[in-house]
Parts: sequence; C-alpha cells; structure tokens
Amino acid sequence: SSDVVSSDLAIRQDRQGRNTGMLEINRYLTERDITERKKVDTALKEKMEDLRRMATVVSDSNDAVIMHDLEGNILAWNRGAKDTYGYSEAEALKKNVRDIVAEPDREAALALIQKIKEGEIVKSFELRRVAKDGRILDVWLTTTLLIDEKGKPVAIATTERDITDYRLATKEKEQLITKLKDSLERFQNIIKETKAGYFFLDTKGLFQQVNEAWLHLHGYSSPDEIIGKHFSTTQI
Repeated sequence: SSDVVSSDLAIRQDRQGRNTGMLEINRYLTERDITERKKVDTALKEKMEDLRRMATVVSDSNDAVIMHDLEGNILAWNRGAKDTYGYSEAEALKKNVRDIVAEPDREAALALIQKIKEGEIVKSFELRRVAKDGRILDVWLTTTLLIDEKGKPVAIATTERDITDYRLATKEKEQLITKLKDSLERFQNIIKETKAGYFFLDTKGLFQQVNEAWLHLHGYSSPDEIIGKHFSTTQI
C-alpha cells in the first residue's frame, strides 16, 4: 500500500537558543496504521459516549447506584445512594462496600461478591445495609459485572432500592393477621362452650357456623346438616 505523510512544524534554534527557522517533521504512516488509528479513535469516542450516558443515568436515578472494584473499594456513588444511606460522595469514596453491610450479612455478602467475580450470574438479592445514622435498611440489589476490553472483570455495579418500609408493612400485616386468627380462635372456643345457641351467616344468608347448643335447640345432630344452607330453609 502507498505511504501517507503526516507533517508537523517545529521551531529550529541555535546553541544560544535563538530561533533560526522552521523545521518540518515528517511521519510516514501506512494506510493500515491510519485505519487502526481510526478504529481506536472511533472506539474511544463510543466508550466516552457510553460513559456520558451512564453518568447521566446514574446521576439522575432515584435508586442508589454504587460501583466498587473487586476488593470492595467504592469507586462511584450517586445522588440516590447519598439520599438512601446518608453518606456524601466524598465520604463514600473513602469506604469499602463491606463497611455499609450489616454485620450479620457480611459473610453472605462477601460470598456473593466472590461468586460474581468468578463469573457466576447473581442478578438480584436482598441485603441489609447500615446507613450513616446507624439505621439498618432492608435493600434489594441488582448487580452488574463490569469487564474490560479483554473480558476481564474489573468492577461490580449495584442498583439498590430501600424496601424497609415494605418489609415493615408486610411484617405488621402478618402480625395483625396472626392476632386476628388468635382472637377468632378464642372467640370460637367461647361460642363452642357456651350454653346459648349461636350461628353465623355470610352476606348471602348462608349458614357458615353453628355451635352445639344451637344444633340441640333446633333438632340437628351435626353441623353438616345446616352449614351452607340458606337461613330461609330453617324455622327459627
């Protein structure tokens, strides 16, 4: 292939440092060299554009987005992370990610990071984080393994959402259901043992429950004879 010349100009000086003229410096590049350089320039531009887009997404995300190296040292910390955990970016960049993992979860968290480093796919999992003010937060994490141009793992990015309120609401709901079941069971035992006749109907007027006293008063020997029947079929 034909050679292409790339030229630059430089100032020529004598031993006393005085300018004596211009010097032309020629660099001979083959078409292959130019093609390879263009490929590198194009790839670099695309990479920078990807980084700019990623930076915009990370900055604007309401979720906490954290990037750390394979040793756990935090490399990036967005506004969502600051709002969630209370640490400023400057504070976070001095920390290791294990510093914000609740003590009971640290061993499991390190094991998961090791699996990710080894190439195992670990998309999402739940973890407890420690906020700056000491609060323990239930967090749902989605992980992304970042690799270099040779396919070598270099960092881990996590998108994290605080689900503490959801967990608390779920726990309170479960506790309420348990209390209601306990209360209903105690109430049913009272009704079962009382000598007064009791019955319960649903909104359609169908018998749902009767006690022994009611069966005796109305001449029934078993609840199966009345449960599910309409109130109008009985003479009460």
